Amino acid sequence: NYISRDPIGFCQGSSPEGVPFPMVIINMSRNVLSDHRYTETDCKAALQLITSILLNCHGAVDHLMPLILDTAAMRSSLANDSPAVKMCVSEIIGAALHYNCPLTLEILQMGNATELMLDMVLGSLQDDYGLNGSPRKAVAFGFCSILKQDFCTLPPLVKLRICKIFELLVKLLIEVKNETEGLGKALSGEEEIDANDADMVEKESSMGSTNDREESEEEFAPEECDLSNLKGFKKNYNGNDGDCSWVDFDYDGAGSDEFDNPLDSFDSLQYFSVSYKLFQAKQPELLSKMIQSLPHNEQIELNNILNEEALRAKEEERQVN
Repeated sequence: NYISRDPIGFCQGSSPEGVPFPMVIINMSRNVLSDHRYTETDCKAALQLITSILLNCHGAVDHLMPLILDTAAMRSSLANDSPAVKMCVSEIIGAALHYNCPLTLEILQMGNATELMLDMVLGSLQDDYGLNGSPRKAVAFGFCSILKQDFCTLPPLVKLRICKIFELLVKLLIEVKNETEGLGKALSGEEEIDANDADMVEKESSMGSTNDREESEEEFAPEECDLSNLKGFKKNYNGNDGDCSWVDFDYDGAGSDEFDNPLDSFDSLQYFSVSYKLFQAKQPELLSKMIQSLPHNEQIELNNILNEEALRAKEEERQVN
């Protein structure tokens, strides 16, 4: 999509009324997410657009982070959302943590929303959809970003949940490792791919982003962000809210679970290994307790992941030298 193919042009561009494109997309998404007439597919697409901004526009939307996190908080307050929508909200939080972990935690802390958002993310990962859903990579990278921070500087509520964060991160990475090994066996001919699975892979690989922006005859003004879901936080984002009369959210649902994700070019296990070593260097005793709290089979899997990453790092170093 346009955001991933030309992030600089996207961030520097603006609507005919002079509203920056990122602000237009976020305001449009807020309108979709706050209107019950839109379908689950529409809401997932709106959330994924925000995630795409965070993942593709690194360092360029700091001033919009309060608005982005308020949007996530606004949607997370709905109790009747499906697991798929909740996971897409979790993906925004994971992407925000990966985008700028200290800034994200500071905004959530100032808005008294740390507990709300962390518990929502952790809760969304409790079921099979959460562990196997496509947004999990952003969540895993977000959790890794927390491990990379100085533990002493983390908000108290994050410290209290660090064991749970680590536990679910390990579960996510085990799933990633198993999928990677399964794919490797299938490609090498050790396993046969079910015909239906093959069709699905082919279909998914051919899917592109189908988000279209068409000129609309009806004007609608985006609601002003009052950060009501981030209580106590003062607005510090710049730019004119403007209107989005030139944009119509017309989404047909095709490829709704997929968008160009720059995280796909990174190895989740390798990124975790780096984060793990940083945390180990600063908090060895706490890390030991966290590992011991894991089920025995997950401790073994974690050890295998770390050993394999260490061997791969040595092999890469040998090839360079």
